[in-house]
Amino acid sequence: ATGLPYEPQHIILTCGAAGAVNIALKSLLNPGDEVVTFAPYFVEYDFYAANHGGTLVRAETDAEFQIDLAALERVVTERTRAVLINSPNN
Repeated sequence: ATGLPYEPQHIILTCGAAGAVNIALKSLLNPGDEVVTFAPYFVEYDFYAANHGGTLVRAETDAEFQIDLAALERVVTERTRAVLINSPNN
């Protein structure tokens, strides 16, 4: 026992963050669904959403590149399934 509240069947190993994000989006998206991220963003997110029939929607950050919650509210729709928050330069 590890003392952690997880069972082996609840753990997925991936080869890095790209694989993990793709798996998460595959489980969440149906064709036409949306994924929101803040600009600037990691450009591969466009491909990750498209890989699973989704569309990437961009929310603007403020002048200091901080998350703008009002901008997020403006772009979230009934088709939004995920919001990716990132640092584009890692």
